[in-house]
Amino acid sequence: MKITKGIYFLIFKLVEPLRWRFELYFAEKFDLYGSLSFYLKQKFTRKKYLKTAPVVYIYANKRNVGDYISHLGLKEIVGKDGPDLFCSPVWLKEFKAHIDYLKQHNPNVLLVIGGGGLLQPVFEPFWHVVLQSGLRFTAHGIGINKMSGRGEMKGDLFPKIAKGADHLGVRDVYTFNFLEQFAPNKLVLTACPSINYLVPRYWQSQVRSSNVFLHLIHPSDVRLAGADLDTISKNLMAVAEALGLEYQEHTNMDSSHVRMLKKVSNARVIVSSRLHGCIMGFGMGIPFLPLLCDDKMKAFLTSHTEVDGVDVKQAEDASVLKHRVESLLAECSSDRSKLDVKLAENAEAGSYINSLASKIAKD
Repeated sequence: MKITKGIYFLIFKLVEPLRWRFELYFAEKFDLYGSLSFYLKQKFTRKKYLKTAPVVYIYANKRNVGDYISHLGLKEIVGKDGPDLFCSPVWLKEFKAHIDYLKQHNPNVLLVIGGGGLLQPVFEPFWHVVLQSGLRFTAHGIGINKMSGRGEMKGDLFPKIAKGADHLGVRDVYTFNFLEQFAPNKLVLTACPSINYLVPRYWQSQVRSSNVFLHLIHPSDVRLAGADLDTISKNLMAVAEALGLEYQEHTNMDSSHVRMLKKVSNARVIVSSRLHGCIMGFGMGIPFLPLLCDDKMKAFLTSHTEVDGVDVKQAEDASVLKHRVESLLAECSSDRSKLDVKLAENAEAGSYINSLASKIAKD
């Protein structure tokens, strides 16, 4: 026993200095990639193609599956290969270095920005780097997140972004109406491009046979909205049990988007306080009930769906949840005619970005 404790103590003494150094210097950056294999792939791709690529894609990070599939959808509709860069604050130093490299070695590149709302205060340093670089850029699928308790991006950046971009595709009416004053001729309203990634791969793949009741949670947003997450989760467990469904929950954060999307696609119904939880339901043909914590969720519903959400505080009442979920399951439809319109709008925007990149490369 003494030997075991001694070995354990020795291992702890050896590992602990490495652990805290990893947490301090590397953990956040590693978290952007989600896995070592993805990190190595990205390093190789950037080194090989950054100097010659006609486009470079920029998004928030990989572990946030909602942001990542928005990026994948954008990449799909644009249809040009190119390396990826992150605009996360923890990657700002690397981002600046890559932008400087592009200015020197590939000045005719087009920056294709999208994969997250990106119009929040945390991304202000990223936008400053883009605007100061003088490189051409587009942004698609972006949106303002207006919520009590969260800060807003500085007002002077909005007109600079709107006027500087060659194309702006925004994901909701609220963002469209706000930015229209600065650059009305560049602005288009489309759904999040993640649907162009989701529909061909997951549309109603499991919905009729599944018995999974999936709760996608955004813990900080729920609490900022003044609701009790534990109570809501217990209520949803009770609703799932009453309906004979298996309750599961997830935060939308995963190093593998394929694993996460498989879990979502297996759901019979989704209840979500995350915007992209609702967008996943929309793009997969799965009934979804939004728990409204902020204006961006309301803006998405108003702009692209006929779904009514439930104020997240009302979700503390189990009877409200049970009634709404039962109604969703009863009304489930396979009609995707309106969704097809949204897919076509994104495809048209992607075609424009593709043509723009080709034109810039020739200049």
